[in-house]
Amino acid sequence: MSQAAEQSYVNLPESLMLLATDDESGRISSQMRAADFGAAGAVLLELLFSGRIASADGKLQLLSDAGTGDPVLDNAVFLIGKSKKQQDAKHWVRKIADAGVKDQLLDRLTGRDILRRVPQRLLWVIPDDRYLIENPQPEEDIRASLRAVVLEDRNPDARSAALIALLKATDLTGAVFSKAERKTAKSRIDAIASGDLMSAAVSSLIKEMQAALMAAIVATTATTTVAATSN
Repeated sequence: MSQAAEQSYVNLPESLMLLATDDESGRISSQMRAADFGAAGAVLLELLFSGRIASADGKLQLLSDAGTGDPVLDNAVFLIGKSKKQQDAKHWVRKIADAGVKDQLLDRLTGRDILRRVPQRLLWVIPDDRYLIENPQPEEDIRASLRAVVLEDRNPDARSAALIALLKATDLTGAVFSKAERKTAKSRIDAIASGDLMSAAVSSLIKEMQAALMAAIVATTATTTVAATSN
């Protein structure tokens, strides 16, 4: 891989985080922690692709605790490895999200000069940092690839299918497609997001991941609603 290609390459969790960042405002999608849960789901799928985990009987199994060379992925492997019993995808989505995966990915993207952090505060107290695009190439490549898969019927590879599934589950497809495009291409997006075009192992975990993400988001919505009505 050339130096330019290395600078532009982003893995699945980084791709999700870039798309969850508004290019104009620099805000990270905070809609029911979509970015947090989506990034956690992306980490688990990346671990599947790298042969570190597998899914069996609804539980995630650690196949190898060998280092990946990626601190974010290795942290997830450590969390899974130290668990006393096997857990389902829903458990690990929340666990990895709560371990700060979103901030870890943002730190790395800023460290690679793909994003630029702009410190801000709400009411002079609450941190509300923005993340502006410094190197647009990685995100442009992601969008071009996903648009070709959905709008031009190009065959998706496993990571493209997984990313589309994650975007659908976290309601972030609008980061890539216009409202009109989403309406026209709904059946195509649904078909890819189902995971049925992928191998059995990838398809199974994609479906589990979508269910886990939706469950996590619904739980967060319910908690937020209860908190709001009790005040």
